[in-house]
Amino acid sequence: MNGKKVNILNILVPVLLLFGAMISGLIKYPVIFDSSKLTIITDFGVAIAYVIIWMFLKPDRFSRNGGLIIGSLFIVNISLEEFINWQSKTTSLVATLTMMSVIFITFALISAVKTVKTGNLIYGLKSSFASALSGTIIDFALGF
Repeated sequence: MNGKKVNILNILVPVLLLFGAMISGLIKYPVIFDSSKLTIITDFGVAIAYVIIWMFLKPDRFSRNGGLIIGSLFIVNISLEEFINWQSKTTSLVATLTMMSVIFITFALISAVKTVKTGNLIYGLKSSFASALSGTIIDFALGF
């Protein structure tokens, strides 16, 4: 940690905001959440874990931009799956597999570029992991 101290408010504020949003949703829309309360609570727990990991990871600008690219690819993927009326299931499956391949290739490219820039494989993996975290949070928020 290079002698830096972690401020506990940096961890607690996002966690409290997520819990507040979850409780607010459960109070305002109980009919929607009755059948899936355990799933929603699990999803928010995962989101909180992501936020905590993100705060300890402290990604650089390249990783955050990579996460935005990954998130936008997830948005395109969800749009292809949900909003286009495909004529057959095979076409839908091919579109989904193609987009997922592009997403995973982008993960690899982010890691490769960072590794080449820094000359350190660990930094490349960290960058790919950080971009995966932010991209998955974007996907999670849109899919939810």
